[in-house]
Amino acid sequence: MSITATRARIGIAFCAFLFILQAGFSARQKSLTWDEPTFIVSGLSYLHTGELTLNTEAPPLPQFLAALPLLLLDLHPPDYASDDFTPRTQVRFARAFFTANPDRVDVIATLSRIPFWLAGAMIVWLIGSFAMRLMGPSAGVSSAIVASLSPNLIAHGRLATSDALGALGMLAAVYAIHIVVRHPHWKGWMGAGALGATAVLAKFTALLLGPITAILLLVEVRRRTVSRRQLLHAVAPFLAGALAVLTVGYLGEPWLIFKGLSRIYQNTTPGYQFYLLGQVYDHPVWYYYLAAAAIKTPLPTLVLLATGVWILRDRGEARDVLLYCAVPFTILMVVTAFDQANLGLRRILPAYPFAFVFLGVTGLAGACRPCRHLHLALLVGCALVAVSIYPNHLTYFNVMAGGPSRGPYLMDDSNVDWGQNFPALSAWQRTHHTHEPLKLFYFGTLPPELYGIDHTPIPNDEIVSPQPGVYAVSAHQLVYIRKTARLAGADVDWLDRFEPFDRLGGSIYLYRFPQ
Repeated sequence: MSITATRARIGIAFCAFLFILQAGFSARQKSLTWDEPTFIVSGLSYLHTGELTLNTEAPPLPQFLAALPLLLLDLHPPDYASDDFTPRTQVRFARAFFTANPDRVDVIATLSRIPFWLAGAMIVWLIGSFAMRLMGPSAGVSSAIVASLSPNLIAHGRLATSDALGALGMLAAVYAIHIVVRHPHWKGWMGAGALGATAVLAKFTALLLGPITAILLLVEVRRRTVSRRQLLHAVAPFLAGALAVLTVGYLGEPWLIFKGLSRIYQNTTPGYQFYLLGQVYDHPVWYYYLAAAAIKTPLPTLVLLATGVWILRDRGEARDVLLYCAVPFTILMVVTAFDQANLGLRRILPAYPFAFVFLGVTGLAGACRPCRHLHLALLVGCALVAVSIYPNHLTYFNVMAGGPSRGPYLMDDSNVDWGQNFPALSAWQRTHHTHEPLKLFYFGTLPPELYGIDHTPIPNDEIVSPQPGVYAVSAHQLVYIRKTARLAGADVDWLDRFEPFDRLGGSIYLYRFPQ
């Protein structure tokens, strides 16, 4: 397909708006996830006290953004005199704040998430703009369409956490490098440094911009796009821009970044068992994120990427596209082999925008006719995926993996269950008006009562021998039971033993045991 630049910009802007609609309407149907209460309340403490005390293992920018809209509300403030106002007990401290504001939980969630919906829309716009700059208008629109329909980007771009914001920062920094190398100016270099530092303030993964930038500039020097002399003159403004942003972001104490880096893995549970493709491991799995990307990326998107490689093999655009897409993507994916957490696909979310920019090549006007037909069919496939998974984007698994219902049989944590489906459970209780007591084993940081859920906790002995009644079990806890069963050699694996009669939002499994 071939379109004008003006129409392409309109199309890209529409895709960004489409992202906001999907993120906003779906987020309003989801409870606050595990990390969000801590991010929100930590940000409030930063704004109220001027001290970065609580959630220091995460950079401050997403926490500031999550808390800033709450200054518009009249809320009971956090109790900073509490003994729980410490990093070690930050989850309990955050829970106390929401318990003190029980009627405002939904309003707090919506306002705190709005900045991140806008950041997600900005990702889509930058993806389209970058692809358009590298390959032309048609490519830009194609990339923006796929990005705006991505279940993974929507799932995390609607939450008040650091993942999508980090992806935005890294993409913006690389985009800035591409521009300033071709139009060198000290202001441009200062802006590139500032954008890189902003990305680090969003997510520590952005520190990989160091080697990424070095490789990009080395190749550009060899191409003679920019000279060594120009790069030497760029060092001072680049570092000045980065240092200025870090200083502002850390409230005048940029060295606090090292404190945050030192705490990244401090909250790791001793003896934690890792889980991938239904198997339990006592060590991180080096190919965990490759497997996650393979089974949680829509099949039409994977085919578009493969088609892009085929189309680009003999085109003149290959040099810039491969350099600015493949280098960041490859470095991000290779480094994940050494990740000690294996927590979820969200850890590699910054790699996705570069893949989306790259697959814009399938929309190039000069592609073969069968390729153009396949391209349009795959775009329709991406739209069908987005419609089919709404509003449960976090639980998405592609058809090769067996679909969303296979989630806890394959992966755990934020790949499936991050505590996001309390509203669905509350609605189920209201709709069914059951007189049976609901027994609940849930994963989340907030009390279920805040969402109107009437329940009793499941006793440990009933995990082994369920009694008559209705049980609601979070997918994360089902995997925990499976891990415990295999560690102890006991036959208590609910995923193998029992069949749920319903799956609420794809992450809360309902079981009924008869008399």
